[in-house]
Amino acid sequence: MGDHLRGERATMGKSLLDVQRELRIKAAYIAAIENADLTVFPNHGFVAGYVRSYARYLGLDAEEVFARFCAESGFKGINADMKSKPARGTSVLRPAQDLANDPLGRARPVVASGPSLNLGASLSGLGSLALLLAVIGGIGYGGYAVLQELQRVEIAPVAQTPNVDDLSAEGFASSGALTAAEEEMPFTERASALEALYAPRPAEPMPLIAPRDGPIGTIDPDSVGTFVRATRMAPAPEETNRVDETVAAAEAEPVIAPVPEGPPAVSVVATDRAWIRVTLADGTSVFEKILEPGEVYTLPDGMDGPQLRAGNSGSVYLRVGDNLFGPLGTGTRVAKDVSLVADDIRLNWDETEAALIPALDQPVTAQVAQE
Repeated sequence: MGDHLRGERATMGKSLLDVQRELRIKAAYIAAIENADLTVFPNHGFVAGYVRSYARYLGLDAEEVFARFCAESGFKGINADMKSKPARGTSVLRPAQDLANDPLGRARPVVASGPSLNLGASLSGLGSLALLLAVIGGIGYGGYAVLQELQRVEIAPVAQTPNVDDLSAEGFASSGALTAAEEEMPFTERASALEALYAPRPAEPMPLIAPRDGPIGTIDPDSVGTFVRATRMAPAPEETNRVDETVAAAEAEPVIAPVPEGPPAVSVVATDRAWIRVTLADGTSVFEKILEPGEVYTLPDGMDGPQLRAGNSGSVYLRVGDNLFGPLGTGTRVAKDVSLVADDIRLNWDETEAALIPALDQPVTAQVAQE
């Protein structure tokens, strides 16, 4: 049987892995079916289904293949006699049973003597029914009461506001807005009191606010200050000419306020091809490039703790203002964590004469733009 199954599988051009992928049956089980080996199956309850599925997959008679598998492997599982089951709709003759030894045959029939009533069960059922009816009634009454409360409309008396146009005593009395003392007052007094109450009042005068710069505006510069002598006393002709020349010079040349000097500019200079990377104190990279010989990278203002990492450090110098420091290393070694703060550069590196370095003796050939 094994050669037959393997031949059919080879004719289809299928491997064990192909069968496993299409039938969802392990390749080890397929090989065991072809070899009629039951020791591979951990549970013999699925052997019959595996064999029949594999036979149908190869286009063979499932029952014939399963019978040959049972004969060669000695399999007698719980599903081995599935082919012997009768078809649906056919009758099967069964041997007659020995009724003498049947315990049901020896049992005595129970004859009911009369109708019996379980009083406890009846009372329990009636109690449950009564409780259910009470709950339903309570829910219905509560809903009806809420509905009546929502639909209730109450009319509350509201005092009428007095009509100002009707100044007659009858009108005030009918409106109910007069007290007993007011009703005893003459009509003319009540009318004058109402006119005084509702008469327009004159607007209050606005407060006068003195301007803050008032005393300063009243100062006469001809009588107070340093110019009193120039206006009251006639200056000498030479003094007049000198003053005019000073005023003309002051008007011709505008006064420029001195600008405080900021920190000196810090630059990275390369005398040979060198790779540099500039980072902030938190590790953020702000610039990275390979500088050509003579190229210069100037740090922007306001950088927080800039640091430099440079390759070919023997060709990398630092410039602070007009002073040159370095080199940062020897040969092609990498310089790491080099502070680019001006004070740190002056403290950690020796100053170098630019004239001693041929590549830096000439003016800067290129200025690297900030990317």
